[in-house]
Amino acid sequence: MFRNRKEHESEPTHQGTELKDYFGTYRGFSPTDESAICMGELEVTISEESVKIRMATGLKIEEDEFPTSMLQPMPKEMLSLVFNPGSEYLERCVGFHAGSEKYVFTPNAKIEDIGLVIKGSDDNMRDLLGPTLLFSPAQVKAGLYDEAVKPIDKELPQIRYGGKAPRKGS
Repeated sequence: MFRNRKEHESEPTHQGTELKDYFGTYRGFSPTDESAICMGELEVTISEESVKIRMATGLKIEEDEFPTSMLQPMPKEMLSLVFNPGSEYLERCVGFHAGSEKYVFTPNAKIEDIGLVIKGSDDNMRDLLGPTLLFSPAQVKAGLYDEAVKPIDKELPQIRYGGKAPRKGS
């Protein structure tokens, strides 16, 4: 998928366990039944004050915001429920939760890693449609998000198009 892996490698940083280690803007995809391809662009910005979420649904942009203080560290037992038994990612990832929403970060995410996975409760309709996957700020800076969007650019509902897919021929 990525032509030159070396130019897209994330810069190594320390492996943080505190939420402040994950401040920044994450970009990726989330399921939506209002899109022809059943997914839309998702942007999550985490700062000291708040978590801001913007989602291109296919019809509009949905926005949400909540105080960062609502995100609490996930114990390993809760984090283990996000992964398949025996997954190597359990030991590599750090999780926080706000109620039933789980935010699972991959510290020092490399090209083949997902920077952030958001998972709701087991009966969450979004999770039944598919995963919510985002690139970390370092991965976005390295161009991994832009490269991942290229093959679906004309069909993907995007924030810059008011939550809709771009017009044909644009």
